[in-house]
Amino acid sequence: GSEAGGGGGGGSKAREGGMAPLPRHAALDGATFAALVRRGAPFVVSDALERSAGFAMRNWTCDEFAVRFPDAAVTLHYVAGGDKRSTMAESAVLGDEPSGCPDPDGPAHGPRYWGIKEAAFGGGYDEGRAVSEAETPYLEAVKEAAGVPYFMDPAANGGELGASPEVWLSAKGAGAQAHVDGHCESTISIQLAGTKRWRLSAVPPSQLTPLRPRNQYEDGAAYRRRGGWRPTWVGDLAPGEAILFPPGTVHETTTTSHECAASITFQFATPPPLLHLDARFPALRRLWDVHECWAQFDLPYASLLAPPASSAALPVRELFFLSLQLGGLLPVRARRLAVQRHAELDADADGCLSVAELPPPPRRALGTAEAWPGALASLFDVDADGCVAAAEVGSVIERWALVQRAVAEEWLPPPRAIARQFRAEARVSGAGMPERR
Repeated sequence: GSEAGGGGGGGSKAREGGMAPLPRHAALDGATFAALVRRGAPFVVSDALERSAGFAMRNWTCDEFAVRFPDAAVTLHYVAGGDKRSTMAESAVLGDEPSGCPDPDGPAHGPRYWGIKEAAFGGGYDEGRAVSEAETPYLEAVKEAAGVPYFMDPAANGGELGASPEVWLSAKGAGAQAHVDGHCESTISIQLAGTKRWRLSAVPPSQLTPLRPRNQYEDGAAYRRRGGWRPTWVGDLAPGEAILFPPGTVHETTTTSHECAASITFQFATPPPLLHLDARFPALRRLWDVHECWAQFDLPYASLLAPPASSAALPVRELFFLSLQLGGLLPVRARRLAVQRHAELDADADGCLSVAELPPPPRRALGTAEAWPGALASLFDVDADGCVAAAEVGSVIERWALVQRAVAEEWLPPPRAIARQFRAEARVSGAGMPERR
């Protein structure tokens, strides 16, 4: 499960311990919301519930959840002794358990997590999960009580939110240790009761290494990395406020109020955060926590380079292998291919690709089919002048291909390791090593 949230709370200093206050917005219109999500920096919406009609759970407390869903399967998460399961009613009277967090500014105790979205996963998804199909009535009740925030599009985001609710309940001092989730989509968390402090950062570039060993930021791992964790943003989230942040973000929460903090978290793919994914691609392509998203993160580039009229028909797995093949090109060759594809797509030969001339969204592309072309245009229109020029497409593709090639070379074992493998196989087979000449 993933917990998301935070806010540049009232009374925050301009910078706190080197951290910047989270940007805060109110009265968001659709265009501003889309622009913020595409860029990907975390931000808070201070009037998320005040302006949202139909959000029946806006005042639900931790006790309210226990009364409404007493038999819900809840997990005491991020605790030193390992996850512990109980019902919602039982968890309401259980004492806090230490988190073992090595950061004195991090959460001292573990939160309670209700992954109610898992009720829709079916029996074969993960037999070890806490929530089963038996809680489907609870899931429907949560979906009915949780509306769509006013700045989102019900047609585009309603289904995404309804498929991904998670509930987090935490006493004072409790919260989620710093971690990166495996979600490919952006995240929104809405505070219902209590106040929670959030600290967030991108994966620090200085901690990016080749994929040997794998880069991982699982629960609490950020604190143990060389140099520790230095969060970039901080803020307190009050009831009725929401925080939004992109995939691949390191985040941590700590309840600061005496009242138990209750929040609900969702993932959403519309609008696609393509500008963020492009800016952070060197990091995300090396970040094992999101390895299941690599195919989707490659789609904007691979779909443009794919043969005409084929990207929408190719399954995502085949498109991913195509992207690996194209990413293995020398970057200068990838640029030339991109310029060639630009000419093929430019139907009116005016030197600019319009939204209508861009390739259609491939299968499993982030966001809706209606949102994809505009997001793709914002990615390739580097100077934001409304014209996607051949030089812009070439530069974006070349930069992507450079990362793909570098990562492919990092995956190759070092020469000595290859030699050891040859010797090991030779011993097993009885064959000798090739003689040096």
